[in-house]
Amino acid sequence: MLDKIPDFQMTGDDGRIYTPADFSGKKLVLFFYPKDNTTACTIENIDYSALQAEFARHNCMIAGISKDGSKTHCNFKSKQNLHHLLLTDPEWSLASSLGLIQDKTMYGKPVRGLLRSTYLFDEKGMLIKSWINIKAPGHAQEVLNFIKAL
Repeated sequence: MLDKIPDFQMTGDDGRIYTPADFSGKKLVLFFYPKDNTTACTIENIDYSALQAEFARHNCMIAGISKDGSKTHCNFKSKQNLHHLLLTDPEWSLASSLGLIQDKTMYGKPVRGLLRSTYLFDEKGMLIKSWINIKAPGHAQEVLNFIKAL
C-alpha cells in the first residue's frame, strides 16, 4: 500500500528532470490522465489550471502525468493556456507501479488502460489521500475542497 510519494525521475514539459525532492516543503497533487488533447483530459487539466492560484494559497503544487512526451505537453499547455506542470511517464512505469494500468472495456472491446487517478501528498511526501478511477468534471474542485478542509 502506498504511504509516501514513490521515487521517480520524470521529464517535465519544460525539459527538466523532476524527482520527489523538487516538491519538498509543499503539498503535491499528482494526477494521472490518459492523453493530452482528449476531451476528459482537457477538461481535467483546464480545471486544475483554473484553480492553480487557489492551490498555491494552500502551499500546494500540481503536476499532471501522462505518457505523452514533453513536446506534446508543451503544445497542449500552449493550446489550452495551462499553467501547471505536466510530467511524462512514457512507459507508464510509475502508473504501473501504482496499479493504475488495468484491463478495461472501451466500446465493448477489452483494452489495457489507465485508471484516471489523483494522489495528494503532504509537505514531507507522505500520502494524505488518493482518488482512484475518478471522473474528470469537477474533480479538481473536489481535491481543492478536501485540501481547504485539512
